Amino acid sequence: MATDHYIEDQRDRVPVDIEVEGRTGEMDFNTLKTGGIIKQRQKDLFTVRLKCPGGRVATDKLAQIAAVARQYGGGYVHLSFRQSIEIPYVDYRNIGKVQKALAPVGQEVASCGPRFRVPTACSGCEYNPNGLADTQAMAERTCQEFFGKGRLAHKFKTSFSGCPIDCARTNEMDLGFQGAVKPVWTEEECIGCRACARACREGAILAHEETGHPLYYPENCLYCGDCIRACPTAAWQAERTGWVVRCGGKHGRHPIHGQVIARFLPDKKVGPLIQAVIAWYEQNGVGKGRRRIGELLLEEAAWRNFLEAVRPVLGEYALPNPPPPRRNEIHFVSPDEGLYGKREARLQLPAGGENREVRIPDAQHVQPEKEADFRGVACPLNYVKTKLVLETLGKGQTLRILLDEEGARNVPASAAADGHKVLAVAPKGDHWEVVLRKEQ
Repeated sequence: MATDHYIEDQRDRVPVDIEVEGRTGEMDFNTLKTGGIIKQRQKDLFTVRLKCPGGRVATDKLAQIAAVARQYGGGYVHLSFRQSIEIPYVDYRNIGKVQKALAPVGQEVASCGPRFRVPTACSGCEYNPNGLADTQAMAERTCQEFFGKGRLAHKFKTSFSGCPIDCARTNEMDLGFQGAVKPVWTEEECIGCRACARACREGAILAHEETGHPLYYPENCLYCGDCIRACPTAAWQAERTGWVVRCGGKHGRHPIHGQVIARFLPDKKVGPLIQAVIAWYEQNGVGKGRRRIGELLLEEAAWRNFLEAVRPVLGEYALPNPPPPRRNEIHFVSPDEGLYGKREARLQLPAGGENREVRIPDAQHVQPEKEADFRGVACPLNYVKTKLVLETLGKGQTLRILLDEEGARNVPASAAADGHKVLAVAPKGDHWEVVLRKEQ
């Protein structure tokens, strides 16, 4: 193994008095790292990573960790981005002493390497008012069942978010689970108070102008349950609660955006799904080098094969034909993508108070078939209203909209993502004008 010239040690192995990967005695730095003992730049010093599923650590463990860090480490701990506690500046001669000192409180060292890592999780429904699922219980359960398992091509990360706010970044995980609730409305219980429409921030619920009864647009629903919480008469109820499942994501230098493969998956199917995904990865990662599962799933054939493998476990909760994961490049932008060439595109209005026009040439002499004024309408409701108007137009017909600045930032990009042509975005005094052409 080539030695990193930033590391002071001119060797790549040290003798330790613990067991790692079934071995004891002298081990190389990579083997130690697989066991959660990570070489630092400084000579003879290592960081010991601790196992903390869901980021929850009992106070007796926390007190002992602090004592160990004072005695054998650098006098502090580091909280990693994956909710682990790390003890830096541990001399390799003391690694066994650290492990022995933590054992009475049941604190284990984590593992790294190409295997199932410790799950991360938000606080979930235990005390968080937004929580829809018991993320902590699921993180603990899956950690006990799968931690350190698998002989994989690369690491395998999971996370559990309790609601669509998605604090645990399920789209960046090899396999991510986000709590969700599917709402259902009962007309007989509704008093037309419009509370649900006011509570919905996604434009999934609008109030009927006369009756106040909700008009539900499921394509805009994030399954957050805000309508259920806001309803004073229980007219909105939970029809189904479970997990939205995303697969194939990762962050790093070249992130991949994971794809939704199932909705409202019940707790009892989480373990079998993890098992099925790991089994597929073990089999299909052979001979492919150090590639995360999401990199394999970018290939259409592999994605279809993967879906066939997990569909028996997902059953009725599987999405019928989801697209594969997609790259989410953060370092490079292709010059030929254009202003609205991709779904990720967002309109960038001039900063610093400038009022520069953004206009596409073929809009110069457009006489729109319809016009609408959505000034004062908040996002995303302004685009919901825009979609309703677009539905009344024929293909190739145009719509001129008057919007506030926030709307001018978001409505054109949303329209482009839906396949419509953005012909113009231009300032008009204290508001903005957007011209769209219906393409579908």
